[in-house]
Amino acid sequence: MLGVEPFLWWYQDGWRQLLRRSRRFMQTVIAVFSVSTLLRTLFSPWRQIISYRDDSFGSGMRAALDNLISRFVGLSVRVIVLVAAAVIITLVGLGTLLVLIAWPLLPVTAVGLIVWGVVG
Repeated sequence: MLGVEPFLWWYQDGWRQLLRRSRRFMQTVIAVFSVSTLLRTLFSPWRQIISYRDDSFGSGMRAALDNLISRFVGLSVRVIVLVAAAVIITLVGLGTLLVLIAWPLLPVTAVGLIVWGVVG
């Protein structure tokens, strides 16, 4: 029974643990990049830099332009970070998919290589 238990773990509990770890890693990536916060504040000014206007028309126009530029900078930076997060999430997903495909083949491959080494 001792020789069978690793295979039982590999094809039963091993799958679940692999999926749990992959899901936790994906959640960690999402938390590190603060994806929900970035999406919620996508059009907010960069670092909350806001200009206030005085009573004059020129001052109001300058404040509006400053605020527009601050919002554009905030949008640009947040989009770049969101794209980086999407790339990393995609890579993690592809890596998980590759591991899930290779997972059932690894024990069989190991046994096959041992047999090949002994016979060949």
